[in-house]
Amino acid sequence: MARAGHMVLHPRRPGGAGRRPAPRRNPQQRPSIGCEAPGLAVAGIGNGLVIAPVTTVVLAGVDWRDAGAASGVLNTAQRVGQALGTALLGLALFTALSAALTGGATPLAAYTRAIELALLGALAAAAVTFALVFALPRLPRPHRGPHPATTTGPKEKR
Repeated sequence: MARAGHMVLHPRRPGGAGRRPAPRRNPQQRPSIGCEAPGLAVAGIGNGLVIAPVTTVVLAGVDWRDAGAASGVLNTAQRVGQALGTALLGLALFTALSAALTGGATPLAAYTRAIELALLGALAAAAVTFALVFALPRLPRPHRGPHPATTTGPKEKR
């Protein structure tokens, strides 16, 4: 039997049918949401402050007839980027974890170091992305004259 997190996987039962909760080493110790909540809050606020405005900016320059296709391309590019980022950070995490465990580190020290390296990789990617935003060319805003209802001109005599 292999252990994956807190689940035990039975090799002879395909499709996850053999999954059962593994016994905890210390029944008094339970994961706390208090440790994870600050990071999740920062990530949620960051996503809210970035994703919606980026979508608005990108789609603002698209003709209304092409808005559906542009939205699909944008969403696909976002999902591909998320998948690649997850794969690359997972690769960094498990490579560092494997190297640390092979080097004789304790599991706790190995996981701690691997997570630190993966988070540093995520931070580096965010910093590069932030810097690249300023390298994007600025598009001129289309000049919009005053609204026809607000123009003041000579009134026609009837």
